[in-house]
Amino acid sequence: MRCYNHHEKEAVGTCKSCGRALCPDCAAEVEKAVACRNRCESDVSTLLSLNRNALQYAKSTKQARYLAPTLFIVVGGMLTTTGCIYEGIDVAILAGGIVIAIGIAFLIIQYRMAKGIRA
Repeated sequence: MRCYNHHEKEAVGTCKSCGRALCPDCAAEVEKAVACRNRCESDVSTLLSLNRNALQYAKSTKQARYLAPTLFIVVGGMLTTTGCIYEGIDVAILAGGIVIAIGIAFLIIQYRMAKGIRA
């Protein structure tokens, strides 16, 4: 691969921002990434910062992934228990069963999404 600016020189990498092949004279290292010297350095720095932020966000949401499905299951269980304990509110058993089913479905979806992200 040849340098975008100096066609006679061999490229040592490609710019992370614009994708141009660069020789050692045209390349600048920005946080272990290659960028066009005096052209794309700030863009590459911004891209790397966005990538770090996205990774941080993904790690922070990992713990909360199963919170909502668990709450659905717990609330559904409470409704079902209430319907079983007190006579005359049989609709609570039905509502609790529906909420539990939604929670389980949501839990399965979250599990499959998490499994897909890791693969």
